[in-house]
Amino acid sequence: MKNKNKYNTNLNVYMSTDIREVKASIDENVEKIKNLIIENKLDEAEKLTVDTEKLKKIYNGLLELEDEELDNIKNKINNSKATKIKNIEEKAKYDGNLFCKVIANTLLKQKEKNEFSAAREQFEFTDSERMAISENIDEDGGYAVPEDISVKINRRLKDSVDLSTLVDSEQVYTRSGQRTYEKRMKQTPLGKLSEYNSSTQTYGKIKDTDNPKLERISFNLIDFAGMITIPNDLLKFASKELENFIIDWIVDKVRVTRNMIILNGYKDDDGDEIGGIFSDTTKFKKVDLKSTSTIKNFKKLKNVTLNSVFKKSSKWIVNQDGFNFLDSLEDKNGRSYLQPDTKNETEYKFLGLPVIEINNETLETETIKSGSEGSETITNVSPIILGDLKEAYKIFHDGKYQLATTNIGAGAFETNTNKARIINKLDGSVKDDEAIIIAKLTLPEELV
Repeated sequence: MKNKNKYNTNLNVYMSTDIREVKASIDENVEKIKNLIIENKLDEAEKLTVDTEKLKKIYNGLLELEDEELDNIKNKINNSKATKIKNIEEKAKYDGNLFCKVIANTLLKQKEKNEFSAAREQFEFTDSERMAISENIDEDGGYAVPEDISVKINRRLKDSVDLSTLVDSEQVYTRSGQRTYEKRMKQTPLGKLSEYNSSTQTYGKIKDTDNPKLERISFNLIDFAGMITIPNDLLKFASKELENFIIDWIVDKVRVTRNMIILNGYKDDDGDEIGGIFSDTTKFKKVDLKSTSTIKNFKKLKNVTLNSVFKKSSKWIVNQDGFNFLDSLEDKNGRSYLQPDTKNETEYKFLGLPVIEINNETLETETIKSGSEGSETITNVSPIILGDLKEAYKIFHDGKYQLATTNIGAGAFETNTNKARIINKLDGSVKDDEAIIIAKLTLPEELV
């Protein structure tokens, strides 16, 4: 097998500067690891070993690309098809076309069968393209999704039920860190300024007024990943069909993952944990609404229960069941209190505030069973969020998507398909626990 254990090979004149630098880093780390082991600094040695393994993956990927280019050049020379290199300083753009081309090429190269050998040969890369590709290989050996595809993904996310568009969302450039923010609070008036007292020879004391209430949020991005199955026929030409296929899949997975984190948080056995709106029971004020609730109960939620500081920027967040209940509330003339927005008839307002409808699959209605077997009672409870979600919750992300490819494992060999792994880094946290209230609405039987 060509280039087996590539990181152990000696440097040669055919290696590009990028590969030489990575190889030098690997060699340097290996020497450091040996010295750390001799000094019995095993924890440091282990950490450096992990970093070195990541460098080896990058090195192997770069060497694969360079080997293929050398083979192409040799073939052209042998067939007298070599041409002069023009515009050698012009840098190739790492965009959707090049991305799909390298994804398809990588997957086809990995295949052990020869049925797609002709397709594999037509994907040729210039030196400039290979340089652009090498600059976009991440630490795990995957390929960064280029900016033009990321823009399309983000645009599609805004058009779908993506709760990250409703909360405070920030792109960060480090794995972990902290942010400072100011909580809104009840304001107090200025006090009277007393004049100079000649008998005591003092001025009146000025009382302290509100000081900004500053809070700190820590973030530590967690890698979330999933597998996508790419049909073989989409790889033959690496066309727009492959790009659209990848975009559709990433949009769906990222949207579902973000919604899960914002609403329900995340926790695993490794100790990684993200608090969500519903997962942290100690946060946010909660109110129970009976199935017989009227418009007066909802007015009280808005006018009394919710902190008035957040009223102007508040929204009603409901699922389909909750939306249906609001639509059933009518005045004495039979007119629904849920009204289309005069500026946009596809949107609605309730008691003067915008209504955001989320599907039942995302914001689930809870089914509660009570009583003994045979006389069991089923109650359906729909969650309603009222308030300013941008002040209530913050999600952190690195603004990037990575795609790593394989046709080995995960059922790829058995089904003659190819697998790609998407990686998205996220974290989230509650900001202000007074910014929203959560109402638990018991649904009437006739509306279930």
